[in-house]
Amino acid sequence: MRLLSSSLAAYGHTYPLLSLAIAAAEQGHEVSFVTGSAFEVTLKSCGVEYIPGGLDMV
Repeated sequence: MRLLSSSLAAYGHTYPLLSLAIAAAEQGHEVSFVTGSAFEVTLKSCGVEYIPGGLDMV
């Protein structure tokens, strides 16, 4: 199954969804996540495809 998540580039928006994305990826699903560039390294290190989108909350 392919899953797509998206959130604002803020810890309180991204991290609650990240645990679901990681769990799905661990079960063999193809998971992509759209958010600001501040979370690119975190998402990739967790095995989730990063797709740039939206604005950074800087």
